Amino acid sequence: MNHSESRRLFLKAVGAGVGTAAVGLLFAANALDSKNANFFYQESNASKGHELLSQLTEKFEHRLCGSKNAFEAEQFCHDKFTAMGFTDVRFEPFVKDVWNRGHLSKMDIIANNGQSYSVNMVAFGGSPSPVDVKAEVVDLADAMEEDYQSIDVKGKIVIGNIGMDDGSKAPHRSVKVALALKKGAAGIILHNNVKHNTLLTGGAGRYLPIPAASVGFEDGMDIRNKLKTQKLYAHIRMDGNHYVNATHRNVVAVLPGSEKPE
Repeated sequence: MNHSESRRLFLKAVGAGVGTAAVGLLFAANALDSKNANFFYQESNASKGHELLSQLTEKFEHRLCGSKNAFEAEQFCHDKFTAMGFTDVRFEPFVKDVWNRGHLSKMDIIANNGQSYSVNMVAFGGSPSPVDVKAEVVDLADAMEEDYQSIDVKGKIVIGNIGMDDGSKAPHRSVKVALALKKGAAGIILHNNVKHNTLLTGGAGRYLPIPAASVGFEDGMDIRNKLKTQKLYAHIRMDGNHYVNATHRNVVAVLPGSEKPE
């Protein structure tokens, strides 16, 4: 196999969507000149990369570390590399703590007179699993440090903007979750500023001792408008799962070079 053929097979393998970052390594030794750029463009469009990527995402959907979907997707990639002609294909296992939302993300808003209604929400990544918390709701505007100065939130559920009221750049929403935790809140409702009740997910990069729930723009505005005239309570229930040291696998396919096989 000559150098050109080696690059061709390599790029077709990369097109499967399982090793895109390696493209940079391919051209690390020589600049991405017009000849190489044209070659990459032609191979990217001629290969079955998009078809394979569609199969990978549509057949297996999410591929959360340690999940059944991930295990099957890893095997799919291994089999595809083997079918492409690679003789050195192997799994490279690693462990990672994993959290998922489970099947229950439910929030009820309850008025003083006992009347209640449900609000669509999703759990913020890392929320405790499971959790069942009921507490008074307090409006904290942008839920930044200065917003806590005049309000005692201990044991209460804070509702605050994911963004900023004045349109300025907001810190990552995990910062607002951390502040609520620091101030002793029982939970936090993150109010999205995108209309049509769009729910925004995300995570804090760690596991939380209090629940954090994302609600859409219109639902959040309804809660906040009601809070202007009455006391409200929120009942938040989640049943996410936390897996410690879940095993995940990279899929490695080795193609020896023709000029420098080592």
